[in-house]
Amino acid sequence: MINQSIDDIIARSERETDSGNWMVAWEPNYDLGPAPWRVGPRAAPGEIEVGEYPDRTGWSRRYRMWVPFNFPSEIDGPEMMVFLEFAKLVVHYGIDPAAAHREFLKIDAYRQRMLPDDDDDDDDDDDDEDEVKMTYHV
Repeated sequence: MINQSIDDIIARSERETDSGNWMVAWEPNYDLGPAPWRVGPRAAPGEIEVGEYPDRTGWSRRYRMWVPFNFPSEIDGPEMMVFLEFAKLVVHYGIDPAAAHREFLKIDAYRQRMLPDDDDDDDDDDDDEDEVKMTYHV
């Protein structure tokens, strides 16, 4: 089991992706039969990855399925689309919720709704000894 702190995941995700320019690629966690047209390394069943869209490096070629999301900055509520896609991946394609969550943390619209807001400097609480460091277990 690998331990990653939430801070490490967020730092990595901020370098990689924002909510306006990403795609999710995955391999369904059930047998879809042979895919003779696929060449090169293949993802394991249930594997998921979130990365840059458009895919200029070929990172998504390992996966059988993918969906791009490109939200114009003027659009309100891309979060709903992000959460619907998350649910579809977990329920319909059998993707492990923890694996999907780890990858979706790369997406601003998801991360901002899932993680507590640390920008609240208005706290009058000076209870530093009560501070808890969150760790994500993969």
